Amino acid sequence: MKKILFSLLILLSVVNVYAKDSLFEITDDNAPLYYWNLKKSVPIQEFFDRYIPADCFIGITENAGTPNCYLQSIDTDTNYCYLNIDYLIPKDTDDLIPVEAQTKPNDEYVWMSEFFLELVKTRNVNVLRAHYPYRVELMGEGLEYKPSWKSVVINEIIITNCVIQLELSTFYVENINLIENGFKVETTVYEMDEDMSGRCNPKISTDVPHILYFIFDGDFMTVYIDNMNTMLQKYVRIPASCFTNIDEYLEGREKLIASKDFTWPHHADGTSEYEAVIREPSFKYPEIKPNQKKTSQKKKKAEKKKKK
Repeated sequence: MKKILFSLLILLSVVNVYAKDSLFEITDDNAPLYYWNLKKSVPIQEFFDRYIPADCFIGITENAGTPNCYLQSIDTDTNYCYLNIDYLIPKDTDDLIPVEAQTKPNDEYVWMSEFFLELVKTRNVNVLRAHYPYRVELMGEGLEYKPSWKSVVINEIIITNCVIQLELSTFYVENINLIENGFKVETTVYEMDEDMSGRCNPKISTDVPHILYFIFDGDFMTVYIDNMNTMLQKYVRIPASCFTNIDEYLEGREKLIASKDFTWPHHADGTSEYEAVIREPSFKYPEIKPNQKKTSQKKKKAEKKKKK
């Protein structure tokens, strides 16, 4: 169950590559596109000029032999290939998500829903019922979790310039704007678990685009949807080892870590609702001026072309 990511539900057909049909821009013409077995790669320009159509953009994974990056699955019409997602950005974006705020596989810290901390505090698995009533109803009493429950109950949050996954809902990123203490993202919903997210996150719809607001306060991240008055979910940044412990406990393979041994999240000012100790948070959102335009991948690419 650990770090399970979204997968393709249906195979989408490939269309001709025109910018108007594309959501994502390639930042390096020589980016290696790996065949599905990862034993051979070719420059991505052999298949795509500068843009990748949205319906070639299939799913994201981290378990394909490259431990330090997410790989984007792409249908090239002749094969099923992988590309390091760091080579892609939204075609029409104003800004990019700060590198510090993007997630990577095997990070020392991960983001997860704050309500799981209730489990650690109370030592009572029933506190999850309020957040997952439908799955709890299916699994019944006790700790006899069904695979479907285990596969969705606890997922790391994925934040990249092109794809954002908030537990069971996956979004394609169309535009990014930096705002105070965070960023605003214009998205379309790529995939969601209707049985789960449709009941627990009724604010998310596959029928309309959504704007997501990510606001950071130390180890706390609040996500709002469509406006700054509608909170979608609160997340906390905790050590990956603590995340794994909760995961393993829910699967019945480990004892739950003691509260005194848990690394609790702290706000930017060092305070925490979970312990009286004042300490520096593990994460500080970088001080970047709002409306600072794309100054990383796109700028470097433009400068490179000028030198030629």
